[in-house]
Amino acid sequence: MVGAGGGGGGGGGGGAACDGRSLFKAGRWGEAAEAFAHEAGAAAAEGGAARPGGPREREARARGNLSAALLRAGRPREALRAAEGARALAPGWAKAHFRCGAALGALPGREADAREALEAALALEPGNADCLRRMKALGPEAPAGNAGEAGGALGGEAELWGAFAKKLAAWEELSRVENLRLRKLSEEQEQRLVAQGDTIERLQSQLREARGGSGVGGAEKAVATPPPAAGGVEAAMADPVPLQHLLPHARGSDPDAGNGGGGGVRAAARKKLCQNLRTHGFCLVQAPRALRVGSTIDRAYENARVFFRLPTERKDANRCPTEHGYLNPEGNYQCFQVKSRHGASFTWPGQGFQSAFVAAYKLLEQVALACFDVCAADLGCEPSGLRDLLDVDAPREVPARTAMRCIEYTRVEETRNEYADHTDLSFVTVAPRGSCAALRVRDMLSLKEVDVERAMGPDTLLVYCGDLMARLTGNSFPAAMHRPVGAWEGADANYRYALPFFLRGRSDAVLDPRNAGQGSKGGEPVPVWMLENNVGGSRDSFPWKKAQAYYSTFGFSA
Repeated sequence: MVGAGGGGGGGGGGGAACDGRSLFKAGRWGEAAEAFAHEAGAAAAEGGAARPGGPREREARARGNLSAALLRAGRPREALRAAEGARALAPGWAKAHFRCGAALGALPGREADAREALEAALALEPGNADCLRRMKALGPEAPAGNAGEAGGALGGEAELWGAFAKKLAAWEELSRVENLRLRKLSEEQEQRLVAQGDTIERLQSQLREARGGSGVGGAEKAVATPPPAAGGVEAAMADPVPLQHLLPHARGSDPDAGNGGGGGVRAAARKKLCQNLRTHGFCLVQAPRALRVGSTIDRAYENARVFFRLPTERKDANRCPTEHGYLNPEGNYQCFQVKSRHGASFTWPGQGFQSAFVAAYKLLEQVALACFDVCAADLGCEPSGLRDLLDVDAPREVPARTAMRCIEYTRVEETRNEYADHTDLSFVTVAPRGSCAALRVRDMLSLKEVDVERAMGPDTLLVYCGDLMARLTGNSFPAAMHRPVGAWEGADANYRYALPFFLRGRSDAVLDPRNAGQGSKGGEPVPVWMLENNVGGSRDSFPWKKAQAYYSTFGFSA
């Protein structure tokens, strides 16, 4: 496993790797180190998912060889850094732990750490001769008391192996417990997905009955749904609504003034937006190139890539207790949340980051407010009246809820159903295309999942409603069910970035369906804060949301 000369390097890497090994064997340690460093850098630049023989494995082996060369060159601290890099890339590779142990053993006062690293290597490759020789060279662990010299070297060695056997047994027990925990989680997830499939099938049956005029559940009648657009959801995605017809026009100029008002292009685009939101649950909107949506979003993604690669302690400096800044909930993702009003302790990671994120926030906020106003007008309401429910123009002392969240997902090759369907706690959500196509939205007409991002270009935006709009309108505008998949096709990237914008309400606002033209059929008034905290199961009790399919396995989207 760990013979001198940096052997055991994997395939790939080309001439640099061969030169490094030949230089190592010739005793030219410094030159060998340069060659191995070059090989590691080339493999790191390739990126890609972890796989046998892939760039990640080649980088780990190159860093292990680099550590060996640096140690021979009398540079143990640099050797330790290289070995730790190899161990981080390949924690299950025994040689990486051995390299750490060898480097630590050459540093004064690090004998205990060296012994622990070598024990880890032996746990992965029991009986390895190189590890045993290194362990013996380190000598026995210091005894707890003054045991004198009785027993000599043999007694010390026996004590060393006894301690190692105990640690190995403890590691094996921890591994067994962790395997049982993961197996239980897997079984629970499988049961949830089966239950979700059954629920979706039941929902489809109920939906067919409701549209046939029989209603759902006796007293609770299905909400009337407008006829679907010709061609179904595929046709709707193929023909996005032009954003310029949704945005407020300049004062004193009305593009439809000479076209009979409601019969103009502008009115038709607005009608199409609302029809798609009511029928399918979502709508694609095409922004004009002049708005530079694609470049604005790409700039935010690039700054996010740099920020999320920082050490955790550096990112934690931008954490704020009021749900601003850096957040890392449990799961294979982390995010940075931006609001219009931040707490006193909030700090930006840097000026370039701030500039990119503020530009994206303002752009998406403009689109979300325009879509909210169009929906209000479609309900027969004055948009300015319903805007009082929003927090965007609230006084500074009112806590901000509207937010833009930049999320970094880590690719999970073995799990394509990590997230179940969920709905957002928003009036309107606007999402640009993610860096990789992985978002699935459920068509409310057929209840089938749609790979919506494959139909989106760099200047296309996805618009859908959340629970606040659904509750306000008695489900005239339903909350879209959606989820990101754990792996994405056709992109050799370990990370995916998304930038959803959530237009939310004031916590003290009251959602009264009568104010949205729904009369009594929309249900009783409910404060926004009750839905935010699901008080009394208020978010569970929507008449049209009694099925598990609407909920995420990790709780509601906040």
